[in-house]
Formats: sequence, C-alpha cells, structure tokens
Amino acid sequence: MAWGEFTPGAVIAFDAATGTFRPASGLARDASGNLPSGAIPISALSISGSPSGSTFLRGDDVWAVPSGGGGGLTFSTVEKDIGGKALKSGAFEITGLAGLTADKQVLVSQAVAAYTGKGTLKDEASMNMAVASGYVLNATTIRVYWHCSRIENLKGNVKWNYAVSG
Repeated sequence: MAWGEFTPGAVIAFDAATGTFRPASGLARDASGNLPSGAIPISALSISGSPSGSTFLRGDDVWAVPSGGGGGLTFSTVEKDIGGKALKSGAFEITGLAGLTADKQVLVSQAVAAYTGKGTLKDEASMNMAVASGYVLNATTIRVYWHCSRIENLKGNVKWNYAVSG
C-alpha cells in the first residue's frame, strides 16, 4: 500500500506482522471503539526509555519512574497515655522526633495492639474505634487530634500508627 492510498486525517495502525502501516479501520475494536492493546507496538513509537513495572509513560513521551520511587508508606507506632478520665475526643503530641517539616499532613490510625496495663489481647482498638488526624507542628513534634466514633470513650494508654506525608 502506498502513502497516496491513505485518506488525510485517517487513523492508521502499525501491522507488526508485515512491518508496515495500514488503515486502522480494519482493526477489531472493543464496544467503546478503542483499538486493542498492542495495536501499535511501543517499538513503533518515538519514545525514550524502557517500559517496566516501575515506570509510566509521561506526556512528553518518556518512560519515567514516579516521583517518590513508588514505595509504600512506613508507619511508626507510639503509645500515648491520654488520661484516666474517659473522653470522647482529644489531642496529644508525639515528641522527640527529628527532621520533620512543619505543616506536613500526618496519617494517623489507632493501632490494633496490646496496650500497657490492659492485658495481652489486641482487641481494644476494635471496641473503641477512634479516628485521628495529625500534622507536623515543628521539626520535632507531631500534633494529633482524635475522636471516638462509637459510644465508648477512650482513656489510659492507647497505641497509634502514624506516617508523615512526603
């Protein structure tokens, strides 16, 4: 097929079997009208880099690793004594940290763990159902606000998982 046989504005596809381009109208399409995966092989495009499980194709036609490296969150755990009086909500600080950036968001959740003075069972968290959120107050401190979403209130020692946003 010569170039003169293509209609201006027509959709074309690379035929890997013959190594040539042809009108895309002959390709099978899904119910939405999309071309099938692999209709145009990566090797036929002008893209730099290599596709892999850890890269994505940017809008400038470059395979790139996501910022942050695509790693998961790393949580730390802290146990805080929130007092002897049962409360519906409150706040506490996680201190003694280093190198934090002020105003970063902190993901906080009640840890499923045995708490000091409450035996060895890990079921206290499922009974209290506290939700929490936090932010970095300064280079060494995180401020956490919590609230019980059930009838039970919190008191005494409670363990919390936390991770500072990137």
